[in-house]
Amino acid sequence: MLDSEINEQLTAAANVGEGDVVLEIGPGTGSLTDVLINAGAFVLAIEKVVCDPHMATLVSERFAETERFKVVANIPFNISTDVVKQLLPMGDIFSDVVLLLQVGIILLIYHCKIILF
Repeated sequence: MLDSEINEQLTAAANVGEGDVVLEIGPGTGSLTDVLINAGAFVLAIEKVVCDPHMATLVSERFAETERFKVVANIPFNISTDVVKQLLPMGDIFSDVVLLLQVGIILLIYHCKIILF
């Protein structure tokens, strides 16, 4: 997302501040990454999501002592469903999850036309 206003809104919605650890999925050109870093966050940016059943355990153990672990991402349409499916079981390790999703994905989730679990 190259629109800096949207990136600022995503960062504000997650209350990103100094010392926060933020997982950014799909950093692309890094425009959101810049805003997150300027807000004082440590950003772990993942460009390609690989579905790994052990990811929840790994992330949970690695960041067990981190109270302010957040996810902020502008998710590409073609991986939106998979990303949401991966993030939901890990919800207890995130203090905030702010995703910019296309309307079509939101409607699918809202109308339960996809199985999330």
